[in-house]
Amino acid sequence: MDLNLLDTFMKVYLNESYSKASEEIGISQSAVSQRIKKLEGELGKGLFVKKGRTIEATSYAHHMAQKLGSLRDLVREAIHDVRYKVYIQEALVYGLKNVNAILIDAPKSEDTLINDLRSRKVDLVVDSVGIVDACIIREEVATERMVMIASGSHPRIQGEITPAEFYSEQHIALATRRSNSDLFNLITVDPQPRDIVYRTNSVASLMLYVSSSDYLGFVPQSMSDYAKSLQLQIIEPPFELQPITFNLLYHRSFEKDIQHRVLRKQIMKQLQASFT
Repeated sequence: MDLNLLDTFMKVYLNESYSKASEEIGISQSAVSQRIKKLEGELGKGLFVKKGRTIEATSYAHHMAQKLGSLRDLVREAIHDVRYKVYIQEALVYGLKNVNAILIDAPKSEDTLINDLRSRKVDLVVDSVGIVDACIIREEVATERMVMIASGSHPRIQGEITPAEFYSEQHIALATRRSNSDLFNLITVDPQPRDIVYRTNSVASLMLYVSSSDYLGFVPQSMSDYAKSLQLQIIEPPFELQPITFNLLYHRSFEKDIQHRVLRKQIMKQLQASFT
């Protein structure tokens, strides 16, 4: 059997699209379709069926992809050292040292994150997003508190703050990646409107801005040492905040992969240590 046919099948299966597979392989969409038809003829079984403008893999295609995926991983391990791709939130990356993986800033779109997990374009995700999907495994890493920060030379706030003082100040909002919502509103029991002067997805950007202004902000507690190095005050919020839960997310095909398990254990151990 022509191995190019099997490679084309896997590209179509993972992308769930003839056109996307053709772009990845570098051949025309009709050539991809012809390869799939030839493979179906050799196997005597259908692999994909049309579903509106999209395609859907048959049960036999799912079975075949699972077997070929395992074989591909074995070949990849035999040829070179595996470096997995990991999507991770910026605030968490500072807690990882000497991890044998390519760390990539998590995409803003939750749909992109889920699709990349399903198609195995990314091997692991470390994130607070909650995903319910039959092909994705979720393992809780730890929960983390958020703390308030202010400039060490803030003219009005020193060490303590009341709810009235908090809402009378101006703020920098930390936006969540997927919904672009203000994180403060998601973790506060009864949030009130705030005077927000700047909104950012970056914890580092937020800390730098707070250090050179009279604005207030929130960062994960694990970032406290970095905040102190910028001479920022770490202030206990004047109201209750819900903790954030971080998870490891990965495709079910990696569940028993030895190297993947080692990576998961390493990341979980380092992050849990950084949260304490």
